[in-house]
Amino acid sequence: MNVYKGETMGPDRMMPRLGITDPSTRWWVGQAILRLRREVAWLRHLGGQDAAQVSLDLVRHEAAKTAFLKNDPAAGYLSGFIALAACADGALARLAYRLSLTQAECFVLALALAARLDGTLGPVFAACHHDTARPWPTLGLAQALWDEPLAVLAAGDAGRPLRRLGLLDVAGPGEALNLSPSLARYLAGEKEPEAFGLTALERQGRASKNMTQRFGSAPERLEVIALVGAAQADAAGFVASLGKRPVLSADGLGDRLVLSWLMDADLSLSGAIRDREAMASLVPSLLKAREIGVRVFLHVTSRDVIGALPADSIGPVLPIPSPDKTTRATALKAVMPGVKPAVAAEVARCFRLELREIARIGSAVETPTREAVVAACRTECSVDFQGLADPLEPRYGRSDIVLPPAVDRQFDEALAAIKGATRLQYDWDGGKLGDGGIPLLFAGSPGTGKTMAAEVIARELDLPLFRIDLSQVVNKYIGETEKNLKRVFDAAEKMRCILFFDEADALFGKRSEVKDANDRFANIETGYLLQRMDSFSGVSVLATNRRKDLDEAFSRRLRYILEFPVPGEAERRRIWEHVYPAKIDSSDLDIAFLARRFQITGGHIRSIAMNAALQAAARGRKAAVTMRDVLIATRRELDKLNRKSGPDAFGHYYTEIEELRA
Repeated sequence: MNVYKGETMGPDRMMPRLGITDPSTRWWVGQAILRLRREVAWLRHLGGQDAAQVSLDLVRHEAAKTAFLKNDPAAGYLSGFIALAACADGALARLAYRLSLTQAECFVLALALAARLDGTLGPVFAACHHDTARPWPTLGLAQALWDEPLAVLAAGDAGRPLRRLGLLDVAGPGEALNLSPSLARYLAGEKEPEAFGLTALERQGRASKNMTQRFGSAPERLEVIALVGAAQADAAGFVASLGKRPVLSADGLGDRLVLSWLMDADLSLSGAIRDREAMASLVPSLLKAREIGVRVFLHVTSRDVIGALPADSIGPVLPIPSPDKTTRATALKAVMPGVKPAVAAEVARCFRLELREIARIGSAVETPTREAVVAACRTECSVDFQGLADPLEPRYGRSDIVLPPAVDRQFDEALAAIKGATRLQYDWDGGKLGDGGIPLLFAGSPGTGKTMAAEVIARELDLPLFRIDLSQVVNKYIGETEKNLKRVFDAAEKMRCILFFDEADALFGKRSEVKDANDRFANIETGYLLQRMDSFSGVSVLATNRRKDLDEAFSRRLRYILEFPVPGEAERRRIWEHVYPAKIDSSDLDIAFLARRFQITGGHIRSIAMNAALQAAARGRKAAVTMRDVLIATRRELDKLNRKSGPDAFGHYYTEIEELRA
């Protein structure tokens, strides 16, 4: 016999350099090949009989076949290898022991393994079938090769382990025996988890003694552990710290359940499961594996999702602890030694980062300035609102918004409150005073500056701003609006930001008396919103045109209520004075006349200014707008508002636009 890299190359091998390193698998695959060789020798001895004739004459030729296998030199030589004792060391032997497989079942598994591992066996299977269209192993062929044909049928029994666990797929005696490629590679000797799409999780920290005892050994049968944490991006670190057993992470189940079990490890499914439909898709794989001793960790965003699991497999439900601000700050300083303690503390307060995310940020930041660290954190914490909100880029600063003196002071107070919120909550133990959320209400007619005010807050405080798409949030079906609100707030909790609910009266109208189920659920949704606004760590801004339509319960929940009135003449003059950037020459404008004559909101003034600038730019002259440009744009704006735009409105300037009258 020849030897290749420590592997015997004898009659029990076909393809050279196959490299089956597992001893028990090599022995059993060798048994399959030896019996195939012996069967081919017998069929050649019979001559050119067709398959039907061979099958009909099995009994008549039984004695002759026995004598042939004993006396023929080649067949007798092969039979001598078959008579050797089975190898009891290796993956296949361990699998057989754990599943209580019979020798016949081991042989059927080996036949399927041989077909999966050795691509040269196709013609051999076809020859044994007398059919070139069937180059694969079957239960019928296994019966012909094995000494006890009836014992082979157990391998095809759906109640036996090979079929029940989905390790072997076979529809009937004449159908192909199929084996998972991953399982075949494992049994052949591949033991590295990464080769099967599995990642060994690194242990992070130490779990409590109770946790270590609870999860330190393998369960007797499948146990599903649900990890609940709506705002957690990654539960892997928590899973890896629970017990002494290794934990492997995968992006799917299937045969990875059995592979984890064979590797004496628990399995953690990467990614969060957000709804019952996604959970239900895992159930078939879990049902197949319910009798093997493997523990599966599933990260779910809410307890409701768990109901889709098989009841007898559900283990304890565990909340995922998030690193506190002290842990986050310490981790930030560890991965970025040059970061200032004040910056680390600020980032730790404003971003609810996982330890793995902090490690990635440390790798991404070269110079740990505040700007670089904050930018990296925002990139890492990019919020997925699932189409319910869009980012809004702030365009305006504090000097751009013009308000009456009393409202202006209130606005500055709200800004100061938002600035002091994290210090109060984290440094002054402000949790005893409340949850620390900053919900604001901006009320006023369209164009009075509510959206601008939200942008000013975002720019002044350097916070991301998201506009909530109410058309996507509000749903006519009972309970769906509440679910959408939950998705918005859960996603936003990842980092300190501003949620801007424009036209909030469409969502937060007066709570009605309960007259039917729709009223009851509408009140539940409103109550849920109030509770989440209170506990939200960022800033929530509600903008409405009709404050009187809002429930009085909002007043207690809101930190500040700002009324945005239609600007008076003094405010309109300030808006006109600052509406154009410095690069555009607006010296031709009669600002006093515009402010006095046209009682319009800041939004309309900006619309007029924009339209006038567009017309001026179209002429291709220098960057300048004229009084005539603004007067024409003003008339168009008044027409949109169905307001008078004749001589009474424009006074002595009417002659500038007289030719444009309708």
